[in-house]
Amino acid sequence: MRLHKSNVYRVSVLFKLTLITLCKLWVVIGKQRLGAYGLTVEFPGNNGSLGEVPDSWQEWHFAYDVDSAHVEREETWSNSAGVLRMLPTGYALLDRSARSTVFVVPVEQSPEAFAHPHLGSTAVAVAQWSGHGTFHAGSFVYDRGVWAVLGGRQHGKSSTIAWLHRSGLGIMADDLLVTTHGVAFAGPRCLDLREGAAEYFAIGRDIGEVGSRRRWRVDLPQIEPELPLRGWVTLAWGNEIAVRRCSAEERFAQLFANRAFLLAESNPESWVELLSLPMYELRRPRDWSCIDEAMAALLDISALGR
Repeated sequence: MRLHKSNVYRVSVLFKLTLITLCKLWVVIGKQRLGAYGLTVEFPGNNGSLGEVPDSWQEWHFAYDVDSAHVEREETWSNSAGVLRMLPTGYALLDRSARSTVFVVPVEQSPEAFAHPHLGSTAVAVAQWSGHGTFHAGSFVYDRGVWAVLGGRQHGKSSTIAWLHRSGLGIMADDLLVTTHGVAFAGPRCLDLREGAAEYFAIGRDIGEVGSRRRWRVDLPQIEPELPLRGWVTLAWGNEIAVRRCSAEERFAQLFANRAFLLAESNPESWVELLSLPMYELRRPRDWSCIDEAMAALLDISALGR
């Protein structure tokens, strides 16, 4: 049977359209969703430090605007947009309806800067809009649950997380915890150390001054993007290693002091759940020779939460 030329043409067009549709579908199905902190990241730059994330995480688009003549702007916040200051200079423009962030900076940024520290400010802001909790805290996985490590600068938070990583425990996030409904979200798959910790543990590559300080970056393996939050550990320096359980008043004071977002009030409903979790204070001497014993005490704390 011979086909008419017009029929051959129709079959050819139909075949091409079908092939294009299948190719588009393949791209959508095969596209790897990468992100951190509850966000699926859409960014054309360096995504090497992002983890695989579920479809439920909302998409957020990022871009840089290099403007050498930019003028610093004050931080502002509303239910639809925000201007957040970047360190050491620049600012982030957030648009909630467009689900986008534009980083306005005076010079080209290191590719290493996106995953940390630049991504964090948007994660905190979007979490605020979504009613999630955000805290300055590292976090690690023990017995399929997450423990958050609170502590101000120079309180040993990074060295604690580095020790846990070197010992084979999963690191959920370096220094920002995003949580909702009893679940903690994974952060970027990298850990930034200060020089002392990098030298002591002999890990990390020097990526220079990124953000407001010099960093030694450690790549982290992939981890489950969502795991239950089990409890809190707050760090302090002392003459000897000591562990004690914190009171309800102390739990509130520590969480309030370590809030990651200060431009608006936190969701009070989420705090009831967070305050119900156990919190322990871990004190240790400011001495590297004591860190193994101190971390053993930390893991004993984590075992209590099983």
